[in-house]
Amino acid sequence: MRYFKVSTILLIFLFYNNYALPEVISIYDQPNEGDIFIGESKEGLPNGLGIFYSVDGLKYFGELLNGEFTGLAKLIDIDKNYTFMGRFYKGKKSGYGVEEANGEKIYARYSNDQLLDSSGHCMRVYDSQNNFDDFCYRNNNWKKLGILNLSDKKKAKQTFDRASDTRNQVNIKTYEVKKIEREYLKKYPHTRVDTLTICQRATTLNGNWESYESKFNEYRYEANKRNLSIDVCNSLTGRISNSKISDIVQNSSASPNQAAILIIFAVLGSIFFAVLYLNRRDTPYTSSANLETNEIASNKLNDNFSIKSKLTASDSTKTREDLSKEWGKATKLKKSSIVKDNKTNTVTTKKSKFDDSDELKAPSIIREKSDQDSRKKQSIKTKQSKIIKIEDISEIKTKVCSYCETENTGDKTNCIICLKPLA
Repeated sequence: MRYFKVSTILLIFLFYNNYALPEVISIYDQPNEGDIFIGESKEGLPNGLGIFYSVDGLKYFGELLNGEFTGLAKLIDIDKNYTFMGRFYKGKKSGYGVEEANGEKIYARYSNDQLLDSSGHCMRVYDSQNNFDDFCYRNNNWKKLGILNLSDKKKAKQTFDRASDTRNQVNIKTYEVKKIEREYLKKYPHTRVDTLTICQRATTLNGNWESYESKFNEYRYEANKRNLSIDVCNSLTGRISNSKISDIVQNSSASPNQAAILIIFAVLGSIFFAVLYLNRRDTPYTSSANLETNEIASNKLNDNFSIKSKLTASDSTKTREDLSKEWGKATKLKKSSIVKDNKTNTVTTKKSKFDDSDELKAPSIIREKSDQDSRKKQSIKTKQSKIIKIEDISEIKTKVCSYCETENTGDKTNCIICLKPLA
């Protein structure tokens, strides 16, 4: 009875190991990077037989252990036309194997991704014409063996046989791996399709999922298998879903447009500063006009006769000294032209003589007549001589404002137009 129980337990154990096959899954690198693994797994990690496709052109067919390339496998580098069939340990060549590159084949033993170069180790190398030579490592260098090196040739032959046996085992593993891949692709035919294409086929143009009843249902199932969300797919395809559009519209309507508010504040601020600037310019202009009017009125009250001068500079490059000399000459000519008429007891003045080309005009003399009786104006002629007060223009202090280029006379310290300090 005891023997029967033990036999039953052993049968159950063997049955379980034979039929409890590991789960075959597909693992992808980050979306749209192209690295894909298809094969057996354990606790979500590659474990057992599987195939790894790299976006760099590498292919790994064989055994894996806890997510690492460990065991018998075949490594292919398409870009470099390179193949290795042998044993790996944590992703590096380790043990006997066959290396093929550019038509040359090496049957050797490897350690840490390099040829085992310990003393006495031998290998066999075939060229592209299928001719081979044996080599052994001696004195830190690989030496070609001659006909007389029988013992070393025997070692090279042993290495060749073990490497060839390992290559045959790898071929069996490769066949099993491809069988697993074919069965998996029957169930999920789009496993090796890149993620961008899956998202383009599984979503509509407006960024929503395709229906499971549509002709793109297989891509939709593949997207679910890869755990792709609608946001991830839309980020790859550049599409926006209707829900996102509605959220954007609601957010924009619920919250005020900050850009519009900033523009309004900027316009109001510009108007405010413009008004302040215009007020500042209008105020001194008005006050200077009032000062000028008061000054003229005070001159009329203090003097019976005043001189009004009008300057029209013909040459803007004339200095103040040149203008003062010209006004002095004009005043002397005006004084010499005054002649008294004894018969009429009137004073006449002769016009100062200037060339037409000179735009500087002499000052006009304003004479104040005494009050006369309008009824006796024709018969009574006064012998009273008029007192004419003439100011020497050369003695008038003239200052030019450097800010508004306005001439100022007198002892003023500020310009009568812009009120800026005079130099």
